[in-house]
Amino acid sequence: MINKSSGLNGRDLRQKGNILYRIGARDTSAVNDCIDTYWNWIWGAARKWTNSKEGAEALAEKIFWRIWQIAERSDSSNCGEQTFIAMIAKLEIREHLRQSPGDNVGDKGIEDLDSQISTIPKS
Repeated sequence: MINKSSGLNGRDLRQKGNILYRIGARDTSAVNDCIDTYWNWIWGAARKWTNSKEGAEALAEKIFWRIWQIAERSDSSNCGEQTFIAMIAKLEIREHLRQSPGDNVGDKGIEDLDSQISTIPKS
């Protein structure tokens, strides 16, 4: 249920391409839309930067949780949805690599993460 006092003024929150706005308004269906749109990309990035399926699941879950936490701060005049989500993913992956030095991912450099960011899907 969307809070009518959230300042949405009757806007159609199910409008495609408005996932972050809807998450920021705490529209729970937007979380499913976000997962449907970005799961493969986030899972792939998480899997690439961890050594186990369980580690990738935990990292992907953390990324989606972080999106939920800060989506209301997104500003489409500064960057688009894909860029915002990519920045969150990149920050969480960097934090994971910093906190998990034992999660050896081979010779992949952080530059590889930058190149993978460019493959994020369009909603």
